[in-house]
Amino acid sequence: MKILCPDPKNFSNAAINFLQKKFDLTLCTPDEFLALNSLNEFDCLLIRFNTIIDKKVLNKLQHLKYILCPTTGLDHIDVNSAEKRGIKIISLKGDVDFLKSITSTAELAFLLILSSVRKVNVAFDEVYNRNWNLNIQSGNELKNKTIGILGLGRLGNIVAKYAKCFDMNVYYFDIEEKTDIYYNRVNSLEELIEVSDILSIHIPLNKKTKGLIGQNEFRIFNRCKYLINTSRGAIINSKSLIQYMDRTSDFHAALDVLEDEKNPENSLVEYSLKNKNLIITPHIGGNTKEAIENTDMHIINKFIKLID
Repeated sequence: MKILCPDPKNFSNAAINFLQKKFDLTLCTPDEFLALNSLNEFDCLLIRFNTIIDKKVLNKLQHLKYILCPTTGLDHIDVNSAEKRGIKIISLKGDVDFLKSITSTAELAFLLILSSVRKVNVAFDEVYNRNWNLNIQSGNELKNKTIGILGLGRLGNIVAKYAKCFDMNVYYFDIEEKTDIYYNRVNSLEELIEVSDILSIHIPLNKKTKGLIGQNEFRIFNRCKYLINTSRGAIINSKSLIQYMDRTSDFHAALDVLEDEKNPENSLVEYSLKNKNLIITPHIGGNTKEAIENTDMHIINKFIKLID
């Protein structure tokens, strides 16, 4: 079995070492990936979301049988084209019990909430510029505030538990009613926005959720002053978000994911360089040592069980 990993820096040493001992593993950089003359020789790819596998790339991998991807989302892979070729995609999707042990993205979501309400980025910049300024704009407490959670799945549930530790009121909207949950359910996204002080997004990206929060939704962001997204960037319409932030001085957003996030001239990045009401982190939700190693080995074990 010949395996190609086009970005080994995004995988744990434990996973790379294990695969090198058990399989014929080739490592390369992202820039070297598509230039390899031997692409047709590989049976398996080991990738994360930062490697785009579209139809054009798949056509260069004529003998590919497996794609190993330790992520829940698969929007970076042309799944339809892969399935038509009979390529098996092994991911974390549906691994509910295992994923309950992975808390890194939920922890980052709550960090972004705290950073936003306490304006940590503004305070940091003051100290960085050698100003010990105690009179910067005051932040807010979380106690008794209402957090609206869009999507009460695995991550939404963890964030809800964190919020309860801060004595917050928890409301949620999910297409599936959670009968065993004691949080307050509302009947629509619009209602969730209207009752929330903070909105945190925890839904997958698909045809129905792409651009879900856009111009019409921002019109009802009156009470809601904080928007947090650690899910997928395209769920929020970037243009609509920038327009709303431009005209609403007391609104803040904190994003770990962006539309077109690898574009160095991304409009949200450009906005954040000139304004203090937007915090951006570079899609690091799952980027902890523990999460990377655990998800790597979980995917590898699934793969070995499949081929044995």
